[in-house]
Amino acid sequence: MKVYLLTTSVCALGTLCLVAYAQPAKTVVTEAGCAKLALDSNNGTITSLNIAGQNRLASKGVAASGFSIWDHATEEGFVPLDCTVRQTGDNLLFTSNALELDFRAMLRPVPGGWEIRGRVQRTGGERFLSMRFGVPLDVEGWKWWQDILRTRSMHAERSASNAVPSGLGSGAQDWMPFGAISGEHGGLGYAVRMDEQWFHQTRYDADSHLFAFIVDFAMLDGHRRFAMEVPFRFYLFAPAGPWGLRGVVDSYFKLFPEWAEGSPDAQYPGSWAAWSDLTNQDAPLCDLGMYYHEGPTDEGYLSDDALGYKSLPYIEPSMYQQGHGDMDRVPTVEEAWARLEHNAAAKDPTEVEGWPEGDSRRQWAPVLASAILKAPILDAEGQRIAPSCGNW
Repeated sequence: MKVYLLTTSVCALGTLCLVAYAQPAKTVVTEAGCAKLALDSNNGTITSLNIAGQNRLASKGVAASGFSIWDHATEEGFVPLDCTVRQTGDNLLFTSNALELDFRAMLRPVPGGWEIRGRVQRTGGERFLSMRFGVPLDVEGWKWWQDILRTRSMHAERSASNAVPSGLGSGAQDWMPFGAISGEHGGLGYAVRMDEQWFHQTRYDADSHLFAFIVDFAMLDGHRRFAMEVPFRFYLFAPAGPWGLRGVVDSYFKLFPEWAEGSPDAQYPGSWAAWSDLTNQDAPLCDLGMYYHEGPTDEGYLSDDALGYKSLPYIEPSMYQQGHGDMDRVPTVEEAWARLEHNAAAKDPTEVEGWPEGDSRRQWAPVLASAILKAPILDAEGQRIAPSCGNW
């Protein structure tokens, strides 16, 4: 987005002329963790990048940096989303009306990095888009973290990602909520909240020279919540030192202590297994710190209760895993929904209908039923679908 200044000037014949000059780029600066970014306020590109006191800007990537949009109805790939950037205190506010979109975002410093959140609103027809935020980074001599233990060397002309092919949107999806790269003195990493579902990936793209976060979304007619606009939120961390993903994970759990091991609100850490009765398995399966057991047999539920394991249902989405074994026939749709509502309102496991007394499944039935009522599977008309009722 080019910004022009209008002024007047006296022309050769003494007439007054109106002259337009391109406004010089104004730089806005933000710092967090071990990183310092400077952005062009006229278009949102990143024009300076300092990591742990070192210039790591990849000049070839500046033009494509910041926010970009890929409209999957075209074959253009990612197109820069020219944004006006305004600094308000420590925050940077991005706005754009390009590409038939109304775009708003905020980059806000948080401990160890930045939170980047906003929304994309369509001003025309249906859209299926991928959004990218890219940092133009010189990765020579840096490492890509495959997981908490393994790394591989990076080169400017070689792309890197942990994402697995999906065949949808940008073509791949991450299997972890974070991804990271690092040099000797500092690094960068992207992350999403574990309690928010995103179709996203973190990657270094050699063609654009960007270390980027990509998220896919669609705005479709008839959708109850996201017909016209979609939100987004992710994090860019900048841990000091060579710790890469380890540093990102440390920053992540400091920002979200409720998910960290040892937190009163955190889930108990332990292993997971599926099916059967764990006490009938050969050692050492039943002796490896098991805590979560999905789909155990009837005997397995009793063993789990005795051993203090958490029994989990095997979920069939259209079945809702609710019991009707106390009936001698398949329930009607109305009966199925009535039971779901009853179990959701249960204040105590003894009030749950459909499972035998003492069955550990009574413990999770109210929570599951409440979740289903809050976010049921919907049909094309936006109506909740009927449970596939049996008399299990």
